[in-house]
Amino acid sequence: MQLEIVWKGNEHTNSSDRKGEIPAIIVNHISAQSLTSLDAWYTCPDNKISSAHFAVSKNGTIHQYVSIERMAFSQGLEGERIALAPAFVVREKGMNPNRYAVSIEHEGMDGLLTDEQYQACLRLHRYIQRYVMEKWGHWISLDYEHVLGHFQIDAIRKANCPGPNFPWSRLYEDLRHMKEG
Repeated sequence: MQLEIVWKGNEHTNSSDRKGEIPAIIVNHISAQSLTSLDAWYTCPDNKISSAHFAVSKNGTIHQYVSIERMAFSQGLEGERIALAPAFVVREKGMNPNRYAVSIEHEGMDGLLTDEQYQACLRLHRYIQRYVMEKWGHWISLDYEHVLGHFQIDAIRKANCPGPNFPWSRLYEDLRHMKEG
């Protein structure tokens, strides 16, 4: 089954060069905003502070704002805050995680995903993994060390992102058993 991704980014969408870094992690986020609101914000000339690679709506629609080749402004950390990140990979790399992350926003409040949203999220993780492999020859392991929540990068400011009901166990289990084909 082909994964349908609708391109929504424009010349106003915040992004930057990855400065030679290859995507190594996928970071999941939650947004209280609707997909329509995310579209408006991520393409607005007044937004100078944030962006995401993808967003998944409650009905399973996937929008893309930033190409995977570029850095989105989703989970940035600088300086001493990097050393405080719960995720080992962030501390080990010692640089702004935006440079090596692919970000996925999920429409909702507490991380409780609809079935359509969950299935799209699951397939999007696999799509990102394959895309990075084809583009850079790097395989992102779809495990708890490389598929993260924003709280695992910034536990102080983003302690509840992507929410207490995000289906972590189910996601890791399904990613592990998902067919390669």
